[in-house]
Order: sequence, then C-alpha cells, then structure tokens
Amino acid sequence: MCGLVAIMTAGDRIKLETLERASRELVHRGPDEYGTWIARDGTVGLAHRRLSIVDLVSGSQPLASEDESIQIVVNGEFYDFEGIRRDLERSGHGFRTRSDSEILIHLYEEYGIDCLSRLRGEFAFVLWDGRSRRLFAARDRFGNKPLHFATWSGALHLASEAKALFAAGVPCRWDRRMFLQDLHRVPSEHQTYFEGVHQIRPGHYLLAALGGAPRQHRYWDFDYPVRGSELLISDDDAVRQGREILERAVRRRLQGDVPVGVYLSGGIDSAGVTGLAAKNLSRPIEAFTVAWHDRRESEEPLARATAKHVGANLHVCRVSDDLLADSLPGAVWHCESPTNLSAAAKFLLSEMVRDRGVKVILTGEGADDVYAGYAAFKVDNQAEQTDVGVGLDDMHRQLGFVPVWIRRAHVPNDYVDPGFLWEFRDFEPSRAFLEDTDVAARLVGRHPLNASLYLWSKIRLLHFFLTAMADRMEMAHSVEGRTPYLDHELVEFSCTLPTSLKIRNGTEKFLLRECVRPVITNTMYRRKKKAFAPPVVLPRDRLLQLYQDTLNGSYAADLPFYSPAVMTSLLDRVMSSGGPGWLGTSRRRKKLREELAVLESMVTLCMLQEQFGPT
Repeated sequence: MCGLVAIMTAGDRIKLETLERASRELVHRGPDEYGTWIARDGTVGLAHRRLSIVDLVSGSQPLASEDESIQIVVNGEFYDFEGIRRDLERSGHGFRTRSDSEILIHLYEEYGIDCLSRLRGEFAFVLWDGRSRRLFAARDRFGNKPLHFATWSGALHLASEAKALFAAGVPCRWDRRMFLQDLHRVPSEHQTYFEGVHQIRPGHYLLAALGGAPRQHRYWDFDYPVRGSELLISDDDAVRQGREILERAVRRRLQGDVPVGVYLSGGIDSAGVTGLAAKNLSRPIEAFTVAWHDRRESEEPLARATAKHVGANLHVCRVSDDLLADSLPGAVWHCESPTNLSAAAKFLLSEMVRDRGVKVILTGEGADDVYAGYAAFKVDNQAEQTDVGVGLDDMHRQLGFVPVWIRRAHVPNDYVDPGFLWEFRDFEPSRAFLEDTDVAARLVGRHPLNASLYLWSKIRLLHFFLTAMADRMEMAHSVEGRTPYLDHELVEFSCTLPTSLKIRNGTEKFLLRECVRPVITNTMYRRKKKAFAPPVVLPRDRLLQLYQDTLNGSYAADLPFYSPAVMTSLLDRVMSSGGPGWLGTSRRRKKLREELAVLESMVTLCMLQEQFGPT
C-alpha cells in the first residue's frame, strides 16, 4: 500500500518542491521509498510514497513503459498478477520488475481503459499517457483505497488523502452541505468534508485531457437482480460455491514478500477469515484483537477461543479511556472527517500490528455489508413500514420504502446552530443524495433488502467502515489492509442470490455462516452480530479532560456547525446523568449512546478545525 500525488496543468510548469511538499503529507502511507517524475514540458508530475509488499528490491515508482510514454503511480495490490504477467509476456510485453503494479502499464497498452475489467484487488492509481496527452485515474470497485481530486488555479490535483492536496496549494474550506448530508446519513459517494475536494467514486475511472475538465465514468457497480429474477440455487450448491470463492479470495490476499496477519474480533466475519487463512498457511498466523477495559464488553475470550481453534498466535491490544484520549486526535487527522472512539481503538490496534513487524493484515470488512449482517437489515427484509421519517418523503416516493438504518438515524438538528440551519433551509439532504444516485437502474424493482444493501455500500461502508475503520487507521501506521469479503467475484455471486440465503428465520448472514462453519467454533457459528464499539460509559480521566478542553477551546468558536455553548451544555448534561442505576433502562442506555455519538462528532469536528483550519 502506498501514497500517491499527481498534478496536471496547462499553465505554469509543475515544481518539484510542490510534489515533494504534498507527498511528505503521505509518508505514513509509504515510508520505505520515495519517487517523483515530471514531464519534460512540466505539464504533468507524479510522486509516490512506497510501502514495500511485493518485490522489495525493484518495485520503485513511478513506473514507466519501455518507451517512457506511459507513467504510473499505484496504491494497493493487484491479485493474480503472476498469471496476467505470463500472458502479457507471451504477447510480447517486457517487464522490468517483479512488482504487481507493473502489469497495469502493459494491460493498458494492450486493452486501454478496458484494462480495469482485468484487475482484481484493492487499488487506486494514476496513469499518464504521453501519446494521447491524457490522464487516466481509477479506484477499485468498492473504494477500499482512497483517491481524491480537486481543480484549482488551472491545475488538476490528485492525491491519496486531502491533506496532500492542501499542501500542494488547494484551499481548505468546509463543505457545509456534506455536514448536513452526513448528519442525515445520506452523503454522496464523491463527497468529502472539504469544498471542492472530491473522491473518485468506487468502481469509477477519471479521464482528463491537458487543460480539460476531469470526468468520471463507471466501470463496475453492485448489480442486484430485479425481484423475481434471483438465481435459482439450492442451499448446498450456494454453500459449496460460496465457500470455494471465499477461500480463493483469502488465498489471493495471503500473497506478498512480507509477513501477513489478521484482525480477529469476537465476530464470525474475522473468525472466518482467520480460519481460512490458517488453513492455507504452513505456519501459525499472527492475529490481533482489541480488549476493552470493561471486561463485560470485551471480546477477548471469544477471540482467544478462535485463535486456539485454528492455532493462531493472538496479540491483545488493551484499550482504556486514557489510551483512547491519546489516540483520538491522530485518528481524526488521518481520517479527515468526524469520527468516533471505535476508530481511535482501531488506530491503537494498527499501531500494535506495526510494532509486531507485520505489514499486511486481513480484515473482516464487507461481510456485514454484503451478507446482511446488521439488525436493521432484518427490518428491511420485511419491508413493512408505517413511519417514513422526517425529511425522507422523496426517498420513500422513489424507492417505495426507506431503509431502517436511514429512517431511524439520529438527526440532532436541535444541537445545530440555528443560523447555519437557516442558511440551508431549502436544502433537502436525501433529495440531493438521490439526484446523485442511479435510482432507476440500481434500485427500482429490487427487493427492499437488496436496495438497502446497495445504499449501505454507497454510504456507511464507503464513508465509515472502509475509511475510519479500515484504510485510514491501518495506513496511519503503514499497515496494508486487505478485504477478502470484498473480492468482486464473491460480491457478484452474493448479489445474484435470493434474500433467503442472507437472512433466514431471523438469522443474519445465513450463507456466510454455512460457508465458514468448518473453520470456526460452534459458539462463533451461533453468535449474533455485535458491533465493534467501546462500552457505553461516561468519559473519564484524560478522555473527559480532552472533551472539556476541546469544546471549551478557541477552535470550537470557529466551527460553523455548532455553537460552543450548545456543545459544552451537552457535555455537562451527559456527565450529570451519572449515579447509581443510571444505565438501568434500555431506553436510557440508547439515549446515552446517541448523546455520546453527538459529542464524539462535535469533539472530532473541533479537532478538524484545529488541524486543518478550514474556512
């Protein structure tokens, strides 16, 4: 995994110091090597920070074609590259390295933009074609790896993270509409928290001619069948095929010239990956888990049982409030968006992985999102709604229903600054989201569960789980995360299946449970989904001090979304709710979790204000 920067301009020559300044912001993504390339006429420049995984000796980037007309920088991994390389060599292509990234050059020479259909993996890249004077950039099918872009002062800037764009001169300003859409749980795929800074959408590529405007084009998407046209398949055949595809996905992600480990929680997703990885290795795999300070909430016993079952070496990251306080600012800086304490815990876990000398980690991200693992999906599977939800009439009218995880989302407009709300009084977040979504081709006529899964993949999976809980926290410590459940062959197979293979008799992830059953414990097979989150407790010690200092600090006054008085008042109210039996009712517990989530958003937005200084 790596960090990349690219600039294309029809104006002044690109300066080496600009590329260097931008790429320094990405050194955490690639601490092993650094390389740059600038076209002779100064119109295009590339920079690359490398985390060496495959071909530790000769895989430096940027990489060039034999005649140097094509230059590339790549972040990520291309799987099955050895077979692709052999085919290309038989067609007359010559290779300079053993790097998986180099196949991109020759696939592009052979197939042009259609090379994307032949790539498998987690990746983002920028390719400059000097013959056609065209920049070609793309992101993997699910958005595992980030790629941002902005047009500023006559130049197109691209980078793995927004902070590199700012270092290259792109102005840093809040995207106020993104705040409202995120508040209502409907941010669009391309949005970031910074105005003018966009993401290349998952499954899309970007083309830009010198001096022209960049345009995105889709090359892949989730394709759920219209109701009634689901694949007719028996349970036994579905389990057999699903297991074979999943095992291939895990085997592919064990490739590399460095040690590979696995994140192991108390859930079936990571347990399945751990079991399949252990089955395909000749040595014990290194497994890493978080243990919360509250032993009643800790998943450590379940992780230990799985590790013992498959013969893994388990490393436990013990997380306290003080450690969360220490790591939260760093998690926010790397995430570049408001986040929460779960991300801070993942930040700490990834730090442990790096300190143990492991560069590559397999994760369970994507299983809940593809196989319907969250409780809300059970409601969507029934599609029985009487309450649409505030401000969601457009969504209900177009889809015929509203996913429960959107409908029940906590929208704390009471906390938002009234002046800010008045400024955007005519802005309807769900309408803006739907206008940016291919409703007719991807959602109309689909089973409500599949429609919900599609929307989830574009919102929660992309903006939170693959960002705050995956790439950003892993790459903060130069660790490459790999997601077997988001192998596109596996996802395409899952999309075609009837919903009864996803949720059956109230059991979520029915097919996945059967696929991994041979490599997990009986306890894990029967276990219900539990979200990865800290225990519901009041902040204390250094964490409480961090909240107080942040919400009372000068940067809170610059934040456009909440007033300082409202933020500090909420913290005081939450802290005064303690006492014997204060968690005695489920209603109170739910309310407290909502209030703590709002506080986390407020605190981390203030941190973003301090770290990036957006106007």
